[in-house]
Amino acid sequence: MKTIYILNNIGTPIDPSPKSVGKYLTEFLTDPDVISLPFLIRQFLVRVLIVPRRAKVSAKKYQSIWSKDGSPLMIHSLALQKKMREHLDGPVLLGMQFGEPSVRSAFKQAISLKAERIVFVPLYPQYAQATTGSAIRKAQKVARSVGYRGKLDFFPPLFLLQIFF
Repeated sequence: MKTIYILNNIGTPIDPSPKSVGKYLTEFLTDPDVISLPFLIRQFLVRVLIVPRRAKVSAKKYQSIWSKDGSPLMIHSLALQKKMREHLDGPVLLGMQFGEPSVRSAFKQAISLKAERIVFVPLYPQYAQATTGSAIRKAQKVARSVGYRGKLDFFPPLFLLQIFF
């Protein structure tokens, strides 16, 4: 059985510009697991009140930590992906919850690689509805929407590993 691993993290803007940060913040904050308000209220709050005021301020903060190689989160996620490829029997893909590379693009790539089993690995240090819960729901929804018919397993929350190991 061909197993493919998808590492999942929260995501990052493509670059630290206000436009890119605004796009990322909009995608992130309109997730109903992040702000659990009715759809229209959440959309108004995020698109009219929060993002227009926060994009430039947040972009400056991203610029202060961005390196020539990019976002620290992306740099470390790619390094982890590379290390895991060395130790696992099967391809290891990266699918960010928000931004690129997306969960959708990772599932499509897994399908093109003829995955019979996908192990989805949320990389959050704790279980929370807004992180791991949202990631699992998104993976299930994306798997259905792209027509994935194989086995879909979820790696247990990382904090559980600390209890047992």
